[in-house]
Amino acid sequence: VDQGTGTFVKSAIPKASVDAMLQPFDLAVMLGTMQRQPDFSLLQNMGTEQKNGQTATHLHADQNTPLPAGASPIPAGTVYDIWIATDGGYLVAIEATGVSSTMSSLQIELTNVNDPTLKVEPPA
Repeated sequence: VDQGTGTFVKSAIPKASVDAMLQPFDLAVMLGTMQRQPDFSLLQNMGTEQKNGQTATHLHADQNTPLPAGASPIPAGTVYDIWIATDGGYLVAIEATGVSSTMSSLQIELTNVNDPTLKVEPPA
């Protein structure tokens, strides 16, 4: 953890606490949950396009998206855009606005896929 001082503090928060905080942002869990939802397949397919340097299928949903009978409607002003890589099926990006009263927007971007210059090094 770096609390803004520029100094890394190892194990400042217990691993179990960090795991619990980050679980909602685990992309594998997020995408898996979306794929299990019966109405995920109802998102409007906007076609194939380039997103973050990847060829991806662009899916869109808003208040006009037809949902199955009995499903809660998408609130007016809520917009979801999701890009899924055509080669590999992984999440490339999510952009959502008007999601809830506690989260006005969400943006997740996956960039530099398979970039050989990327290096991950643990802090000193």
